[in-house]
Amino acid sequence: MRVTFVSNYFSHHQRPLSDALDELTQGEFRFIATQRAPQERSSLGWEVLDLPEYVSEGLDGHLSTDDIKWLLSSDVLLFGSAPEHLLKSFLAMDGLAFRYSERPLKTGDALFKRVPRWVRWHMRNPEGKRLYLLSAGAYAATDYAKYGLFRRRAYKWGYFPPFEVHTDVGELIASKRPSSILWCGRFLEWKHPDLAIQAAVDLKAAGYDFMLDLVGEGPMESELRKAVESQSLQSNVHVLSPCANAAMRQLMNQTQVFLFTSDYQEGWGAVLNEAMNGACAVVASEMAGSTPYLLQDGVNGFTCEELRAESYATRIAQLLDKERTRDRLATEAYRTVAEVWNARIAAQRLLELSTAILDGDESPELFKDGPCSKAE
Repeated sequence: MRVTFVSNYFSHHQRPLSDALDELTQGEFRFIATQRAPQERSSLGWEVLDLPEYVSEGLDGHLSTDDIKWLLSSDVLLFGSAPEHLLKSFLAMDGLAFRYSERPLKTGDALFKRVPRWVRWHMRNPEGKRLYLLSAGAYAATDYAKYGLFRRRAYKWGYFPPFEVHTDVGELIASKRPSSILWCGRFLEWKHPDLAIQAAVDLKAAGYDFMLDLVGEGPMESELRKAVESQSLQSNVHVLSPCANAAMRQLMNQTQVFLFTSDYQEGWGAVLNEAMNGACAVVASEMAGSTPYLLQDGVNGFTCEELRAESYATRIAQLLDKERTRDRLATEAYRTVAEVWNARIAAQRLLELSTAILDGDESPELFKDGPCSKAE
């Protein structure tokens, strides 16, 4: 089976899935990048300098003759953020395509945009073609369904960052810094880093001894630093500069509790995968796209329905108070990524799903949960 993945740029987040697809298809895989990584992403280690042989660059959507031939002769196309004419050309050959998409309505569904959006989306996702949705987040399928698209043709998907194997998870958990809490990401309003500081205020008032690190940069940085000072949290809260992904993963491995506070504008949020891989006990917002797919409240993490500091503080306090609960959630979080939500499993399932569709099943249900299970 020949598989092509077309997207904007090749990053460390796409490499594990791409490596797995290249191996499973025995080299019948190609990743076509249509842009270069933005500078802000490159500085954080997102740009892959040692590009694998299967990566080809067709910058600004201008593909080489060889890439065009490869694309049009492929059995399956994974289509991410890329020029729409490439998908249109592939569908004209009656190929099987999956639109790899986060939720498109991150900032709401304004009434005056509905008609032009309906027309544009239906032109890009024509009826009668073998076009399916890989819902990269729990709300993407719902957003498209509002416009009559991908009904019974949407499957759970996400991002699959590099998986780190920890041979003794119990030992990793035991080695973590006591009462350590981590928040990381860009300091943006819709990521709500201020909730972490507000929760810290509540925890300190309740008498807890802890250390919270906020790692990132962005327009809220000055506001966050001022909040730490005004609330006299300097001994408990540190606002740190961003670091490369490898260093961030190491910090997760050393931290007991991870906070994930994004709202609906977070299409996915790969930091959740990474924190679970690092056996962190997670407290996460249900509004972020990855949370409903990756977490079951009380099973492998805690989830918060509302963006309220009190909710986060209460959940964190439970984890600080109850070592057995914290360790159990951390262990199950690691197991979820190790056994279900990883690139190898996703690649295997995608090929099985593709085979079923190509064999004539228009809406196969092969898996109960995880990647390539039906998206609600």
